[in-house]
Amino acid sequence: MHRKAPRAYGQEKPEFVEKSLWEVSLGNETEDKLGRKATTLTLEQKQKLCMFVSPIVLASCLFACARRWLDRAGDPGVLVAQGPGGCIPDVSNQIVVPKRYPLLLGVFTLLFLGRVAGQALVAFFDVAWLPPMERWFSGLLPYVVLLPVQVVILALMFRIVSDFARGYGYFVVPRPGAARFIKWFSCIYFVSMILRYVFTMWLQPEVRWFTGTIPIWFHMVLAAFLYAYSRFHLRATAT
Repeated sequence: MHRKAPRAYGQEKPEFVEKSLWEVSLGNETEDKLGRKATTLTLEQKQKLCMFVSPIVLASCLFACARRWLDRAGDPGVLVAQGPGGCIPDVSNQIVVPKRYPLLLGVFTLLFLGRVAGQALVAFFDVAWLPPMERWFSGLLPYVVLLPVQVVILALMFRIVSDFARGYGYFVVPRPGAARFIKWFSCIYFVSMILRYVFTMWLQPEVRWFTGTIPIWFHMVLAAFLYAYSRFHLRATAT
């Protein structure tokens, strides 16, 4: 007659199972895995998940903080001195440009300037302490085409910052229709860069942070610049 093996209750293990495992040299491995949850991640998996999610959370938090700061009331600024068509508006219709707008737009402009200058230093002077050329752009446009486009974008950004700092010029005259379009475009632009980062991490897991994602981060900078610009025009129209 065959004697039935004893049942295991709670955390107890049948002795014959444990003995068999030790005989085939699996006792240590099985002992380590006992009581471990099925959903437990390894240290390497946790690190990969953290490196995957952290940049997305960081970018989203910075975007949200910038929005709250732009919407803050009580910030002194400069008056818009030029109305539509170049006329001088009445004092009652003058609009205040809070100082935080030219400050934030200026920060975004300097960040993008650093990106353009860094890539140019690598391309023309082969600077060794900066990332190599292939990390600065996706290659969709040849650099001989990309650089003039970047220079035009920078010139436009500096002009916008100048108008906001003076409270005078074409780019501080409220244009609600264009501002609504720019706002939605900037949001879609920003989200598309987050999705681009996700797919980049999925297809190229060896790429992390600034290892090969420099273009993505500075596209986010441009999206944030457009959002801040449109935010001023929408709030100026509502007041």
